[in-house]
Amino acid sequence: MTPNSSESFSENLTLEENLTRVVMDKAWAAFSKLSSRNNDGFIVLSADTVVCLGKLVLGKPRNARDAKAMLGRLRNKTHCVKTAICLLNSSTEESVIHIESTLVKFHRLTDAEIQKYIDSGEPFDKAGSYGIQGLGASFIKSVDGDFLNVVGLPLRQVQRLLEKKGWNVRTSRSNRRHSRSHRSS
Repeated sequence: MTPNSSESFSENLTLEENLTRVVMDKAWAAFSKLSSRNNDGFIVLSADTVVCLGKLVLGKPRNARDAKAMLGRLRNKTHCVKTAICLLNSSTEESVIHIESTLVKFHRLTDAEIQKYIDSGEPFDKAGSYGIQGLGASFIKSVDGDFLNVVGLPLRQVQRLLEKKGWNVRTSRSNRRHSRSHRSS
């Protein structure tokens, strides 16, 4: 679900405060849509990812020129990918937020490689103008941290948070399978 909420950052907040506000807004917007449908007992998961090069925060590029500038800045450098996640329990309206950070080092890219990638169309909906799970994988020299965080959702951390809170999110299909296996034993 794409919630109707802003991903813009305020100059008056830190990066972490901005990321927290964005994922909370997304979670509550989705919660409002889902709860209006009389759904009960669900967990909302929202996330937002940015790429940081020093103090410079790179979101999604606005156009090809923006993508070229971002990729040019990232070449042969190490940057930090930060993904904020929010889990919101519909039953209790309790939420938990976590920000995961991963360091990524790019190879030395040529202008031709950058232009070819831009021409592919892949960078336009991705923070920092690249997707590690796609053609952008060839740009990566090393990853220090959670690879899935760079993709945009640190699943292991989501699982840890769910377990820590004791929030069971099995699907009804897996619950039925689980129930049948207990009855037959």
